[in-house]
Amino acid sequence: MPYLGQKPKDTFVASASQTITGTGATAYSLNQTVTAPEDIEVFINNVQQQPTVAYTVSGQTITFDEAEATNVSFGFCPKYGI
Repeated sequence: MPYLGQKPKDTFVASASQTITGTGATAYSLNQTVTAPEDIEVFINNVQQQPTVAYTVSGQTITFDEAEATNVSFGFCPKYGI
């Protein structure tokens, strides 16, 4: 069957995710380098956070606009298969 554009890949590549438990700090280390805040999705208590408003990233560090409570889990996953 012919394709318009690029042929789909034959393999599936799973994207990495990371969960961090809060310590009351504003900055946390990520397990991968991130170029822009929009390149990842961040969830706190199952609520998606808005990039550049709720958090910023620089390399492998994510910084929240305010300190997060202890024992709160944050979920990070790449949006574009970083």
